[in-house]
Amino acid sequence: MPSTENKMTKPKEYHKMIKALDIENFELKTSNALEARITLVNLQRLEEELHEIRRNVSGDMRAISLKYLESRQKKSSFLGLKNKTSSRRKSLDTKKVKEQGPYKKVLYILDDYLNQIAEIKEYIDNLNLE
Repeated sequence: MPSTENKMTKPKEYHKMIKALDIENFELKTSNALEARITLVNLQRLEEELHEIRRNVSGDMRAISLKYLESRQKKSSFLGLKNKTSSRRKSLDTKKVKEQGPYKKVLYILDDYLNQIAEIKEYIDNLNLE
C-alpha cells in the first residue's frame, strides 16, 4: 500500500520554481489599452502560480511543525518526566525553527513578488488608457 505521507519539497526546489517563472525578465507593456490588458492577464497568471507555490511552502512548514509537535509529545509521554521536558522541548523548538528558516526565506521572496505584482496591477488599473 502506498504511503499517504506527503513528500516535502526542499527550499532549493522552491527557489528553482520561482526562478523558472522568469519574473526578473517580465516585460510591462502599457503603451495602449490592449497591451495593458494583456499585461494584466499575464500578471494574474503569474500571481496565481506564486500563490500556489506559497500554499505548498506553507504546507511544508505546517508539516515540519507537526513533526516536531508529535516528537515532543512522544518523548514527554514516553519519559513521563516533567522537569527534563522543558530542556528537551527547547531543543526540539530550536531544531524546528532552524528547519523552517529556509522555508521562511522562500515565503519572504514570494510575498515580496506578490506585493510588487499587486502594486503594478493597481498602477495599470489607474492608467487612463482608452
